[in-house]
Amino acid sequence: MSENFERLKGTVEDITYLNEDNGYCVFTISVNDELVTVVGVLPYINIGEEVELVGEFIVHPQYGQQFKAQSAVCTMPTSTAAILKYLSSGVIKGVGPATAQLIVSKFGEKTIEVLENDYMSLAKIKGISEAKAEKIGKEFMQQFGIREVMDESLSDSEILSMMKKLSFETDEKFDSLFPAKRFCRVEIETTNG
Repeated sequence: MSENFERLKGTVEDITYLNEDNGYCVFTISVNDELVTVVGVLPYINIGEEVELVGEFIVHPQYGQQFKAQSAVCTMPTSTAAILKYLSSGVIKGVGPATAQLIVSKFGEKTIEVLENDYMSLAKIKGISEAKAEKIGKEFMQQFGIREVMDESLSDSEILSMMKKLSFETDEKFDSLFPAKRFCRVEIETTNG
């Protein structure tokens, strides 16, 4: 890695552009109360997440100063405000701002833990049926599952390909091997040559 690369840590505030074919993304993060525009092939970024980026500042002739990220490590939000922003962003189908507010009001900083380990508890919230709780749980596991299988040895294009293949299935063998991840299955194709 070049000695000129810097580390930048902040919270994803907005995603301006995402090319779903190649993973190129333009987004904004807040760093010490300042907004920084970030560009790079980072197909797995979501609003509200904490990110640690490695890259360099560049000056684009049309758009000005930007941070060109070479890699990113993402973590789930931990504060109630960040969790609310994350869930309100539409990252989980079926959860908009109103539902996000209900969920975060009920579970607070434990919201992510509930979504990961006990999403059927969402059905205790007025307005969320068991069917909707299960749907929300499956959608969350898809997002969370992406992070569980990421590995530094995978390229961004391999991660993008893997994300496109992420599917939900329930079968006894998979459930017995990964009970906490029972809805998340990843198929990775490799080629020899």
